[in-house]
Amino acid sequence: MDSMKSGSSIDEPVSTRPAQPQLEQAPTGVSAGRDVTLHNNNESLFLCLTDVPKLRIIRYLGFREIICLAKVCKYLRDFVKAEKALERAWSRRFPPFPSPHQYQLKNTIKTKNEHQLRAWLKPFADTGTIESLIKQQKNIHFPVQLLFTNSKLMSLCKEFELVEKLEITHGDRVYEANFSPDGQHLVTASRDNTAKIYGLEDDGSWKQKAIIIHYNWVRLAVFSPDGRYLITASLDGTAKIYGLEDDGSWEEKAIITHNNYVVSATFIGDGRRVVTVGFGDSVKITGRGNNGSWEPKDAFHNNTIWSSRLSPDGHHMIIIYGAKFFIEILGQSAAGLWAVTSTIQTESGVGPAHFSADSCHLVITTFAHRAIICDLQADGSWKKMGEIKHDALIKSANFSADCLHVVTASEDHKAKIHSQNAGSWEEK
Repeated sequence: MDSMKSGSSIDEPVSTRPAQPQLEQAPTGVSAGRDVTLHNNNESLFLCLTDVPKLRIIRYLGFREIICLAKVCKYLRDFVKAEKALERAWSRRFPPFPSPHQYQLKNTIKTKNEHQLRAWLKPFADTGTIESLIKQQKNIHFPVQLLFTNSKLMSLCKEFELVEKLEITHGDRVYEANFSPDGQHLVTASRDNTAKIYGLEDDGSWKQKAIIIHYNWVRLAVFSPDGRYLITASLDGTAKIYGLEDDGSWEEKAIITHNNYVVSATFIGDGRRVVTVGFGDSVKITGRGNNGSWEPKDAFHNNTIWSSRLSPDGHHMIIIYGAKFFIEILGQSAAGLWAVTSTIQTESGVGPAHFSADSCHLVITTFAHRAIICDLQADGSWKKMGEIKHDALIKSANFSADCLHVVTASEDHKAKIHSQNAGSWEEK
């Protein structure tokens, strides 16, 4: 079927009633011990609908239900296949990647050329499957279809053959090794004061592209969402931003300085801004202009900062500072300005803090064996909505992908799940 083009929408008006598709003649079968025969003259009101309302109805079905629907007749099997209904249901029910990264990954897949796609699928798919997928690269549902197909094929593999492609050596301990989102580059960060960038060649080999040198250990190195920028963070109090040039080389674009070692460095949103945190120093936001230069945008107080974390949407930030472990939550206005929206003081030290994927919830762990859950309010402030108690130190606290549940894990040998219920969080 081609009635739903790549640019079409399920919100289009319903057209006039089409002729009812004919079901294939089915021979007699057995159901619940009785002989059953399907007759062509049994009118199906569902099949009489146009494609748009049919799609609306199918979107309410689950993954297993759509599998069953595709077995009803040849027409529905072809309809489900043409509209990628199974792939879309799989993406909704079993998200192949966390929601903050869905946009990033979809755009990454769209930028891959045919050579890169073939290389990605080759270990699992035969030639026919690969060529069939590549022909549909311009379809709006191609990223979901590709991920669905690749995951399905991978699940059928009982054994993977690992082939070493590259060995990267440093003069001391390696703290991190990260791929760029498009898989075309990788970076390593080492205690030998260097970070190394490698690029993937057309023949499948990896070639060193740059060495970034600091005056102390490099603890962190991450790529921007589009893979064209990289930031490193060092104990020498600097963070360096490197950019990918048109000739494939990497060049230094900016150096961000702090008075103490850099605790973290993170790209915000689309990668045009970065947040760096200096231990006991300050939080700085640096932005990239239209001319490609990076300039300071904001800097926050010089209290004794212990840690900072940014929300997935880039509009909220938590800063933990001071001898008494004050928690400051900042929000960004539409004009891009940052302001304190809420403050929290705990009775003890503060451990990891995490935002939910939709940036509407926050869980903060404390050394007093407590986890505090806060929810974003309509006025931009944050309100404490629940507290999870353990009998020993809480080691981790994380939200589920749908943001409806939070799980804590503690040294008291327990993991506790709390779920939203009418605005509160209750233990389940």
